[in-house]
Amino acid sequence: VLLGGKPLLLDGAGNLTLLGESGLQEAHFPLNQIVEDITVYGKQAAVYLKDSRQVLVLNNRLEQQQQISLPEEAADPIVSLKNGKIYYCVPGQVRVLDMKTGLTAPLRSFGEGQPELTGSCFDGDVLACRVGDSQKVLYINGETGQTVAENVEILSLSTWQTQYYCRILDGAVEQQVVGTRGGEAQCFTGDLTGKTLF
Repeated sequence: VLLGGKPLLLDGAGNLTLLGESGLQEAHFPLNQIVEDITVYGKQAAVYLKDSRQVLVLNNRLEQQQQISLPEEAADPIVSLKNGKIYYCVPGQVRVLDMKTGLTAPLRSFGEGQPELTGSCFDGDVLACRVGDSQKVLYINGETGQTVAENVEILSLSTWQTQYYCRILDGAVEQQVVGTRGGEAQCFTGDLTGKTLF
């Protein structure tokens, strides 16, 4: 992972090390906990510490900028530094926590089903979610909670700003798709051409 263009390393003891251009240690941040996830956006990194249920936000010198505690029932957190939000699941809902205000709100309700956030695209603008025992992935908008795509499985996804290239499995058919977020998809194989995928 690169932070501000420099390698950010996590060792087995749960310590972060930032390497300088010469390959030597430039900064060090001891975590001494199990790191569940690291998210980098620009010159910031967010580290989710599973044991303490906290998200630490660090700058590009590994100085702590923010420490956010998640609710006890929060599961599957996804941090979007771009949007300043933390998305997480509770029974029947995907919730969103505003990192500036600390306020939480429901993003999407699923009734009795237990949602599981499995990933994100476009730096948190689109969230991948499974509900209950379903193997189908539902893609929801990170601002509105509305469905942006469903019943497809993304095999690989590359994004750059608002453009994307992905390989998807639509039923039993693998398709290669390019497009611009919010625009029509162009499909190399299959029948998604002209549809909005993200």
